Amino acid sequence: MPSRPSHWLQHVVRGLIIASIGLLSACATVPVAALPTPIVIPTVTPTVALSPTPLPPTSTPEPQPSASADLRQILRLTPADATRVAFTDWAVVKAALKETAITGQSDLRERLAFLRTMSFDWDALSLCGATNIRTPEADWGWDTMDALWDATIDLDNQRSVCAIAFPADSDPRLSLQWYADLGFAPSDYRGTTIYSGTAELLPQSIVSLHGQQAVALLADRHLLLLSDARENLYRVLDADAGAAETFLDHPAALVAAETLGAAGSAVIVLGAQACQQYSRSFFEDPTRMTRRGAEFITTAVGPELAAVHAYEALAFGYRYEAGEPVILYGFAYADPAPAAADVPTREALAAKGVAHLGQRLYSKYIFTPISSKADGATLLVRLRRATERLQVMDVFAKREMLVAACPS
Repeated sequence: MPSRPSHWLQHVVRGLIIASIGLLSACATVPVAALPTPIVIPTVTPTVALSPTPLPPTSTPEPQPSASADLRQILRLTPADATRVAFTDWAVVKAALKETAITGQSDLRERLAFLRTMSFDWDALSLCGATNIRTPEADWGWDTMDALWDATIDLDNQRSVCAIAFPADSDPRLSLQWYADLGFAPSDYRGTTIYSGTAELLPQSIVSLHGQQAVALLADRHLLLLSDARENLYRVLDADAGAAETFLDHPAALVAAETLGAAGSAVIVLGAQACQQYSRSFFEDPTRMTRRGAEFITTAVGPELAAVHAYEALAFGYRYEAGEPVILYGFAYADPAPAAADVPTREALAAKGVAHLGQRLYSKYIFTPISSKADGATLLVRLRRATERLQVMDVFAKREMLVAACPS
């Protein structure tokens, strides 16, 4: 299942956004600067019930995939033994939501409203920087709304590293000074200065996951790295320097990600990790799922689960087509034959699948197929949300991933 840090952080961010919007609504006549601080961050995971009202079908075009230097950089930062890497392309998201003018200088209410849209209506599989939404940009040195993209690298030690990229005209060096002023201690690793310290040094408005914080800046690329311990940053810096194997060294990872085209947000998993998580036995084993859920799944799609082929990498996310999010599964196989064979199988899993948590049909409550297409050794499955309240992250986090099933 998704590692604790990034999944937990997503829900904290959502709670923070909800609390902030409620506070602003209650204090509509009070200037932003006068709002009480710090915010008390909710510890209860918010849940949003799926609406039973289906969305009307729409006809959407299928854009051509495109390579990205940013995507290559994200994969180069990710150690090959990482569990997964997720990213959000803020430029794509802002353009789709017609919010290209929003920046860190925008009114707090506007920024919170935008993040709420991302968090609940469209979703972000990586949302690293939103925890500092109420910290003044002049103090912190940057704001989420100024980022080009951010990525969450889930390491195999159940810890995460956040990478946040900024435009060339920004100055994230202020963030390093901010940490230094708080008493964080500098150290050097591969020519990069890392500031690290304990949670007690941080203001209460900043979230700390495991009692420590560490930050580093790759200044030549305006790339900020954040984690809960500097040892995690060492692994990412090793990968970036070419001293350790990375996701980019596995061609299938890049191929699978590129099948998604201009994704707003996505997660990339190497095949071995994905098949550990989404094996046929997982979906059919009542000791690992709810008993009724396993029975429903076996009855509904048992033959399809028996027919799936192994793949070398998986990319799951969404892109915007005609202003609406289209859910995507991109697969990279060892050769074209299994990709072609899996076209009807994985589309059937999407059409006939049953949610193990609520024994509800995917097609009524989660998504419905648009198209499935093999291209050489790749396969792209495109899906439309079945309800307007579907959260893309929850499909992944709650493991409603039948479409990505692997052989046992």
